[in-house]
Amino acid sequence: MAVYQILHRPNESNEEYTEFHAAIKAIGPAVQEKDLCWFVKTDRDAADIRDSIKEHLGKTDRLLIIKKSDEEGNWAANFKNDTTEWLNEL
Repeated sequence: MAVYQILHRPNESNEEYTEFHAAIKAIGPAVQEKDLCWFVKTDRDAADIRDSIKEHLGKTDRLLIIKKSDEEGNWAANFKNDTTEWLNEL
């Protein structure tokens, strides 16, 4: 399984993203870092992830999905929280 970072920039100020968040969680084990960033562990590829969640976005929202490298220790942060602990467990 790979870990993907999902970055979401909403442009619709009145959109409700409950279904979008549920769609991300349906992909696999996931953790949300702030409002616009998610990490998800899955066997799916980036295009499949995009296709499964894009219907829950506003028309002008932006979405970027990045696969985390398979190398260990290839990320760093200047803070520690539930997200960094989740990443360390992978």
